[in-house]
Parts: sequence; C-alpha cells; structure tokens
Amino acid sequence: MKFLFSFLCIACASGYYAQNLKDFSVPEGYKKITEAKGDLDRDGKDETVIIFNTDKNTPLNDRDDFARSS
Repeated sequence: MKFLFSFLCIACASGYYAQNLKDFSVPEGYKKITEAKGDLDRDGKDETVIIFNTDKNTPLNDRDDFARSS
C-alpha cells in the first residue's frame, strides 16, 4: 500500500512540470504550416501547437479503426 501511495504521489507531482522546447526546429522532410500559442485548455499554462505537412505518403487502407476519405 505504501508503494502504491508513493507511486501516485510521485506521478501527480511530476505532472506539474511541462517540457520546454527552446531550440525546437522543423524536422527534415516536414514543412511548418501554422502555430498556435496560448492557454488552450484553460489551465493557466500556455501551450504551443505546431502543425506540419510532410511529403510522406501512406496507403489509404493502412488502418481498420480510422476511416480515410480519398
């Protein structure tokens, strides 16, 4: 029981720290389309969402649980 309580306390405490990607660059083969910054989930902390486009192709029927349109 002590182990479970300790694990939960550590897991909760570690969730309060966010990543800082100060030197983030666009990966090779990708093109940055847009970026949104702000408190997107209203938790008092600013988030950054970056949308990329790539030249990689995937088959339309590669997943059964996600219907893709052609």
